[in-house]
Amino acid sequence: AAAAAAAAAAAAAGDDGDGGQVRHTKANYYALARSKFNIGDRGVHVARLKRLLGVSMAIVYTIAILIQEAIAAEWLLASLFYLTNYPNSSVCVVIFGGGEENFEAMVWSSLLVLSAKLEVIDVWGRLLQSIWAPSMFVDSFEIAIRGGLADYSGKKGYKTSKYEVAVSSEEGEVCWVSGGFRGPQGDIRVFHEGGLDRFLLRQRGDDGEWRRLEFLSGDAAYLGDAFIEPFKKPRGGQLSDAQAQHNFALHRVREVVERVIGRARQTFTILDVRFRHRPERLEIAVAVCFEIVELVRRCEAPFFRAR
Repeated sequence: AAAAAAAAAAAAAGDDGDGGQVRHTKANYYALARSKFNIGDRGVHVARLKRLLGVSMAIVYTIAILIQEAIAAEWLLASLFYLTNYPNSSVCVVIFGGGEENFEAMVWSSLLVLSAKLEVIDVWGRLLQSIWAPSMFVDSFEIAIRGGLADYSGKKGYKTSKYEVAVSSEEGEVCWVSGGFRGPQGDIRVFHEGGLDRFLLRQRGDDGEWRRLEFLSGDAAYLGDAFIEPFKKPRGGQLSDAQAQHNFALHRVREVVERVIGRARQTFTILDVRFRHRPERLEIAVAVCFEIVELVRRCEAPFFRAR
Protein backbone atom coordinates (compact mmCIF):
# COMPACT_ATOMS: atom_id res chain seq x y z
CA ALA A 1 0.00 0.00 0.00
CA ALA A 2 2.85 2.38 0.86
CA ALA A 3 4.56 1.62 -2.47
CA ALA A 4 1.35 2.25 -4.39
CA ALA A 5 0.85 5.57 -2.60
CA ALA A 6 4.43 6.58 -3.39
CA ALA A 7 3.96 5.71 -7.06
CA ALA A 8 0.75 7.76 -7.23
CA ALA A 9 2.47 10.72 -5.55
CA ALA A 10 5.38 10.49 -8.00
CA ALA A 11 2.98 10.41 -10.93
CA ALA A 12 1.11 13.43 -9.59
CA ALA A 13 4.37 15.30 -9.19
CA GLY A 14 5.33 14.61 -12.79
CA ASP A 15 8.05 12.09 -11.95
CA ASP A 16 8.29 8.41 -12.80
CA GLY A 17 10.41 7.55 -9.78
CA ASP A 18 13.70 7.84 -11.64
CA GLY A 19 13.73 11.63 -11.94
CA GLY A 20 12.04 11.63 -15.38
CA GLN A 21 8.64 12.68 -16.66
CA VAL A 22 5.43 10.80 -15.98
CA ARG A 23 5.27 7.65 -18.04
CA HIS A 24 2.38 7.56 -20.46
CA THR A 25 0.28 4.86 -18.84
CA LYS A 26 -3.42 4.96 -18.14
CA ALA A 27 -2.84 4.52 -14.40
CA ASN A 28 -0.40 7.44 -14.26
CA TYR A 29 -2.78 9.69 -16.18
CA TYR A 30 -5.55 8.74 -13.80
CA ALA A 31 -3.42 9.39 -10.70
CA LEU A 32 -2.18 12.71 -12.09
CA ALA A 33 -5.73 13.87 -12.93
CA ARG A 34 -7.04 12.90 -9.49
CA SER A 35 -4.23 14.86 -7.86
CA LYS A 36 -4.59 17.98 -10.02
CA PHE A 37 -8.34 18.22 -9.55
CA ASN A 38 -8.20 17.21 -5.87
CA ILE A 39 -10.46 14.19 -6.36
CA GLY A 40 -10.33 11.42 -3.77
CA ASP A 41 -10.70 7.69 -4.30
CA ARG A 42 -14.34 7.54 -3.26
CA GLY A 43 -17.60 8.78 -4.70
CA VAL A 44 -18.18 9.68 -8.32
CA HIS A 45 -14.60 10.68 -9.15
CA VAL A 46 -14.70 8.85 -12.50
CA ALA A 47 -17.78 10.78 -13.63
CA ARG A 48 -16.34 14.03 -12.28
CA LEU A 49 -13.10 13.57 -14.19
CA LYS A 50 -15.08 12.91 -17.37
CA ARG A 51 -17.05 16.12 -16.84
CA LEU A 52 -13.89 18.14 -16.20
CA LEU A 53 -11.99 16.74 -19.20
CA GLY A 54 -14.92 16.13 -21.56
CA VAL A 55 -13.81 12.54 -22.22
CA SER A 56 -12.97 9.43 -20.25
CA MET A 57 -9.45 8.63 -19.12
CA ALA A 58 -9.40 5.81 -21.68
CA ILE A 59 -9.88 8.41 -24.44
CA VAL A 60 -7.21 10.63 -22.87
CA TYR A 61 -4.76 7.75 -23.02
CA THR A 62 -5.81 6.93 -26.60
CA ILE A 63 -5.13 10.55 -27.59
CA ALA A 64 -1.67 10.34 -26.00
CA ILE A 65 -0.86 7.25 -28.06
CA LEU A 66 -2.21 8.74 -31.31
CA ILE A 67 -0.09 11.87 -30.99
CA GLN A 68 2.89 9.66 -30.15
CA GLU A 69 3.10 11.16 -26.66
CA ALA A 70 4.25 14.49 -28.12
CA ILE A 71 2.69 16.39 -25.21
CA ALA A 72 3.52 15.91 -21.54
CA ALA A 73 0.76 14.24 -19.55
CA GLU A 74 0.07 17.32 -17.46
CA TRP A 75 -0.35 19.58 -20.48
CA LEU A 76 -2.59 17.12 -22.28
CA LEU A 77 -4.89 17.14 -19.25
CA ALA A 78 -4.66 20.94 -19.04
CA SER A 79 -5.54 21.32 -22.74
CA LEU A 80 -8.62 19.09 -22.48
CA PHE A 81 -9.74 20.89 -19.30
CA TYR A 82 -9.29 24.21 -21.12
CA LEU A 83 -11.40 23.15 -24.12
CA THR A 84 -14.14 21.66 -21.98
CA ASN A 85 -14.45 24.50 -19.46
CA TYR A 86 -12.73 27.51 -21.10
CA PRO A 87 -12.00 29.08 -17.70
CA ASN A 88 -10.03 32.19 -16.91
CA SER A 89 -6.30 31.58 -16.83
CA SER A 90 -6.23 32.39 -13.12
CA VAL A 91 -8.41 29.34 -12.43
CA CYS A 92 -6.09 27.11 -14.44
CA VAL A 93 -3.02 28.50 -12.68
CA VAL A 94 -4.48 27.46 -9.32
CA ILE A 95 -4.88 23.89 -10.64
CA PHE A 96 -1.78 23.48 -12.79
CA GLY A 97 0.57 26.10 -11.37
CA GLY A 98 2.82 28.60 -13.15
CA GLY A 99 2.01 32.14 -14.26
CA GLU A 100 -1.02 33.10 -16.37
CA GLU A 101 1.00 34.08 -19.44
CA ASN A 102 3.05 30.90 -19.24
CA PHE A 103 -0.07 28.77 -18.88
CA GLU A 104 -1.76 30.37 -21.92
CA ALA A 105 1.37 29.91 -24.01
CA MET A 106 1.78 26.25 -23.00
CA VAL A 107 -1.90 25.37 -23.55
CA TRP A 108 -2.06 26.90 -27.02
CA SER A 109 1.27 25.32 -27.91
CA SER A 110 -0.16 21.96 -26.82
CA LEU A 111 -3.38 22.53 -28.79
CA LEU A 112 -1.32 23.35 -31.88
CA VAL A 113 0.47 20.01 -31.53
CA LEU A 114 -2.87 18.25 -31.05
CA SER A 115 -4.27 19.95 -34.14
CA ALA A 116 -1.28 18.84 -36.22
CA LYS A 117 -1.02 15.27 -34.93
CA LEU A 118 -4.52 14.23 -33.86
CA GLU A 119 -5.79 12.86 -37.18
CA VAL A 120 -7.80 9.68 -36.73
CA ILE A 121 -7.88 9.55 -40.54
CA ASP A 122 -6.70 12.40 -42.71
CA VAL A 123 -9.46 14.70 -43.96
CA TRP A 124 -9.04 13.86 -47.62
CA GLY A 125 -9.13 10.15 -46.84
CA ARG A 126 -12.38 10.55 -44.95
CA LEU A 127 -13.92 12.51 -47.80
CA LEU A 128 -12.87 9.88 -50.34
CA GLN A 129 -14.52 7.24 -48.18
CA SER A 130 -17.66 9.32 -47.71
CA ILE A 131 -18.00 9.68 -51.49
CA TRP A 132 -18.78 5.96 -51.51
CA ALA A 133 -21.25 6.31 -48.67
CA PRO A 134 -24.95 6.73 -49.47
CA SER A 135 -25.00 10.43 -48.61
CA MET A 136 -23.33 13.35 -46.90
CA PHE A 137 -24.92 16.05 -44.78
CA VAL A 138 -23.53 19.56 -44.41
CA ASP A 139 -24.33 22.24 -41.86
CA SER A 140 -22.65 25.26 -40.33
CA PHE A 141 -22.57 26.98 -36.97
CA GLU A 142 -21.34 30.29 -35.62
CA ILE A 143 -19.17 31.17 -32.63
CA ALA A 144 -19.10 34.57 -30.95
CA ILE A 145 -15.72 36.29 -31.24
CA ARG A 146 -13.94 39.53 -30.49
CA GLY A 147 -13.51 41.47 -33.70
CA GLY A 148 -14.15 44.59 -35.69
CA LEU A 149 -17.37 46.12 -36.93
CA ALA A 150 -17.14 44.09 -40.15
CA ASP A 151 -17.45 40.89 -38.11
CA TYR A 152 -20.87 41.85 -36.73
CA SER A 153 -23.73 39.54 -37.71
CA GLY A 154 -27.10 41.26 -37.67
CA LYS A 155 -28.87 37.89 -37.58
CA LYS A 156 -27.03 36.75 -34.44
CA GLY A 157 -26.64 40.16 -32.82
CA TYR A 158 -22.92 39.78 -32.13
CA LYS A 159 -19.57 39.35 -33.91
CA THR A 160 -19.20 35.85 -35.27
CA SER A 161 -16.97 33.34 -37.02
CA LYS A 162 -18.69 30.61 -39.05
CA TYR A 163 -17.57 26.98 -39.44
CA GLU A 164 -18.85 24.21 -41.70
CA VAL A 165 -19.11 20.52 -40.82
CA ALA A 166 -19.84 17.61 -43.18
CA VAL A 167 -20.96 14.26 -41.78
CA SER A 168 -21.49 10.84 -43.35
CA SER A 169 -25.06 9.73 -42.73
CA GLU A 170 -24.18 6.10 -42.12
CA GLU A 171 -22.39 6.45 -38.78
CA GLY A 172 -22.21 10.18 -38.21
CA GLU A 173 -18.54 10.22 -39.21
CA VAL A 174 -17.07 13.70 -39.31
CA CYS A 175 -15.49 13.96 -42.73
CA TRP A 176 -14.97 17.71 -43.12
CA VAL A 177 -14.43 20.76 -40.91
CA SER A 178 -13.58 24.17 -42.33
CA GLY A 179 -14.29 27.77 -41.55
CA GLY A 180 -13.02 30.85 -39.85
CA PHE A 181 -15.34 32.97 -42.03
CA ARG A 182 -15.93 36.10 -39.98
CA GLY A 183 -19.01 38.28 -40.05
CA PRO A 184 -22.27 37.69 -41.92
CA GLN A 185 -21.61 34.79 -44.30
CA GLY A 186 -24.15 32.65 -46.12
CA ASP A 187 -23.90 28.89 -45.71
CA ILE A 188 -23.62 28.30 -49.46
CA ARG A 189 -20.75 30.81 -49.66
CA VAL A 190 -18.89 28.94 -46.91
CA PHE A 191 -19.50 25.71 -48.86
CA HIS A 192 -17.90 27.19 -52.00
CA GLU A 193 -15.04 29.11 -50.37
CA GLY A 194 -14.23 26.57 -47.66
CA GLY A 195 -12.95 24.01 -50.17
CA LEU A 196 -15.58 21.28 -49.85
CA ASP A 197 -17.21 22.31 -53.12
CA ARG A 198 -13.89 22.18 -55.01
CA PHE A 199 -13.08 18.74 -53.66
CA LEU A 200 -16.47 17.28 -54.48
CA LEU A 201 -16.32 18.65 -58.01
CA ARG A 202 -13.25 16.48 -58.56
CA GLN A 203 -15.35 13.46 -57.72
CA ARG A 204 -17.73 14.01 -60.63
CA GLY A 205 -17.55 11.73 -63.62
CA ASP A 206 -17.03 12.79 -67.23
CA ASP A 207 -20.76 13.15 -67.57
CA GLY A 208 -20.83 15.68 -64.76
CA GLU A 209 -22.71 13.38 -62.38
CA TRP A 210 -21.72 12.83 -58.76
CA ARG A 211 -19.84 9.58 -58.24
CA ARG A 212 -21.74 7.18 -56.02
CA LEU A 213 -22.84 10.06 -53.76
CA GLU A 214 -26.59 9.61 -53.87
CA PHE A 215 -27.18 13.07 -52.50
CA LEU A 216 -25.55 15.92 -50.65
CA SER A 217 -27.98 17.59 -48.30
CA GLY A 218 -28.10 20.86 -46.43
CA ASP A 219 -30.84 22.93 -44.89
CA ALA A 220 -32.76 25.68 -46.68
CA ALA A 221 -29.67 27.94 -46.63
CA TYR A 222 -27.93 25.62 -49.14
CA LEU A 223 -29.16 26.05 -52.67
CA GLY A 224 -27.47 24.52 -55.68
CA ASP A 225 -27.52 21.62 -58.13
CA ALA A 226 -25.52 19.42 -55.76
CA PHE A 227 -27.95 19.72 -52.87
CA ILE A 228 -31.26 18.20 -52.03
CA GLU A 229 -32.81 20.88 -49.85
CA PRO A 230 -36.20 21.17 -48.15
CA PHE A 231 -39.05 22.93 -49.88
CA LYS A 232 -39.68 26.48 -48.73
CA LYS A 233 -43.18 27.48 -47.82
CA PRO A 234 -44.48 29.88 -50.49
CA ARG A 235 -45.53 33.34 -49.39
CA GLY A 236 -49.18 33.29 -48.51
CA GLY A 237 -49.47 29.59 -49.39
CA GLN A 238 -48.98 26.12 -47.99
CA LEU A 239 -46.76 23.16 -48.85
CA SER A 240 -48.40 20.25 -50.58
CA ASP A 241 -48.66 16.93 -48.74
CA ALA A 242 -45.85 15.48 -50.85
CA GLN A 243 -43.60 18.47 -50.13
CA ALA A 244 -44.34 18.30 -46.40
CA GLN A 245 -43.52 14.57 -46.35
CA HIS A 246 -40.28 15.27 -48.25
CA ASN A 247 -39.25 17.92 -45.68
CA PHE A 248 -40.11 15.65 -42.75
CA ALA A 249 -38.15 12.69 -44.15
CA LEU A 250 -35.17 14.88 -45.01
CA HIS A 251 -35.14 16.43 -41.55
CA ARG A 252 -35.22 13.00 -39.89
CA VAL A 253 -32.13 11.78 -41.71
CA ARG A 254 -30.12 14.99 -41.81
CA GLU A 255 -30.43 15.66 -38.09
CA VAL A 256 -27.32 13.50 -37.69
CA VAL A 257 -25.07 16.48 -38.53
CA GLU A 258 -26.99 18.68 -36.10
CA ARG A 259 -26.43 16.13 -33.34
CA VAL A 260 -22.69 15.99 -34.09
CA ILE A 261 -22.38 19.78 -33.87
CA GLY A 262 -24.63 19.88 -30.83
CA ARG A 263 -22.59 17.27 -29.00
CA ALA A 264 -19.34 19.09 -29.78
CA ARG A 265 -20.70 22.39 -28.45
CA GLN A 266 -22.23 20.71 -25.42
CA THR A 267 -18.97 18.96 -24.54
CA PHE A 268 -16.53 21.78 -25.31
CA THR A 269 -17.53 25.10 -23.77
CA ILE A 270 -14.94 26.89 -25.90
CA LEU A 271 -17.25 26.37 -28.92
CA ASP A 272 -20.36 27.65 -27.16
CA VAL A 273 -19.29 30.94 -25.56
CA ARG A 274 -17.68 34.15 -26.74
CA PHE A 275 -14.12 33.37 -27.80
CA ARG A 276 -11.86 35.88 -26.04
CA HIS A 277 -8.61 35.19 -27.92
CA ARG A 278 -7.47 35.97 -31.43
CA PRO A 279 -9.93 34.47 -33.97
CA GLU A 280 -7.01 32.67 -35.65
CA ARG A 281 -6.63 30.51 -32.56
CA LEU A 282 -10.26 29.49 -32.80
CA GLU A 283 -9.50 27.43 -35.91
CA ILE A 284 -7.07 25.34 -33.85
CA ALA A 285 -9.64 24.78 -31.10
CA VAL A 286 -12.43 23.83 -33.53
CA ALA A 287 -10.21 21.32 -35.34
CA VAL A 288 -9.12 19.64 -32.10
CA CYS A 289 -12.68 19.49 -30.69
CA PHE A 290 -14.15 17.77 -33.74
CA GLU A 291 -11.22 15.37 -34.01
CA ILE A 292 -11.91 14.32 -30.41
CA VAL A 293 -15.65 13.99 -31.11
CA GLU A 294 -14.83 11.67 -34.01
CA LEU A 295 -12.35 9.72 -31.90
CA VAL A 296 -14.94 9.18 -29.17
CA ARG A 297 -17.46 7.99 -31.75
CA ARG A 298 -15.00 5.43 -33.07
CA CYS A 299 -13.79 4.21 -29.69
CA GLU A 300 -17.05 4.02 -27.78
CA ALA A 301 -20.25 3.65 -29.77
CA PRO A 302 -21.92 5.02 -32.91
CA PHE A 303 -24.22 7.32 -30.93
CA PHE A 304 -24.70 9.57 -33.95
CA ARG A 305 -26.25 6.87 -36.14
CA ALA A 306 -29.11 8.24 -38.22
CA ARG A 307 -32.48 6.63 -37.65
